[in-house]
Amino acid sequence: MLKEELIDFLNDNNLEFIDIVKDEEEYTIFRMSYKFDKLELEGAKAYADEECDGDEDEWNYDFFLPYLNDMAVDNVNDILDEFCEDELDFQFIAFDVPIESTEYNDFICSISIKDNGVNLEEYLLDVME
Repeated sequence: MLKEELIDFLNDNNLEFIDIVKDEEEYTIFRMSYKFDKLELEGAKAYADEECDGDEDEWNYDFFLPYLNDMAVDNVNDILDEFCEDELDFQFIAFDVPIESTEYNDFICSISIKDNGVNLEEYLLDVME
C-alpha cells in the first residue's frame, strides 16, 4: 500500500518502533509505539496527584495510567486521521500502558483505502491471535 509514506509520516509525528506486520494491496497492518514527552508525563502525574486521595495502586491504576492511555489514544487517532484524510480508513487497538514502563503506549493499527469493503477490525484481531 503506502508503506514508505506511512512510515515517514509516523516517524515525523514522534511515533516509534514502527513495524509493518502485513502489507497487502488492500490494507496495511503495523505496530507502533507512542512515546510520551516530558510534559505529558508531568501532566499525568499532576492530574493523579490532584485527583487521588488513596494509595499508590489507586494513584497508578485509577488516575495516572488511564490518563496516559486516554492521551495516547487521542493523539494517535489525530495523527492517523491526518494521514488518512478523506481517502483512507483506519482502525487501531491500544494496549494498556504497563506500570513497569510508562514512557510508551503500544498500538496495532490497520489502514485501507476508504470504502473498499475491507473489514479492518477483523484483520487486526486475526493478526493479534
